[in-house]
Amino acid sequence: NTDMDIRMLLPEKIVEARAALGITQKELASATGISLKTIANIESKQHIPSLLYAMRIADFFHKPVTSLFCYHPGVQ
Repeated sequence: NTDMDIRMLLPEKIVEARAALGITQKELASATGISLKTIANIESKQHIPSLLYAMRIADFFHKPVTSLFCYHPGVQ
């Protein structure tokens, strides 16, 4: 099964990181080269980011990818 449970994402960590820097979704989108719509959808758990996007976001915040995103198969 290739479906990923989107609840395993941690979008609140992205929101918290943005708040700590005082930046908007639009500013994060511009800084990472990811569309504003995609950033909004990731934060609202409507989009699972690609590894590249997850890495771009993590790099922007100088954090490990696993501090912002996680996936644990079989965990509900």
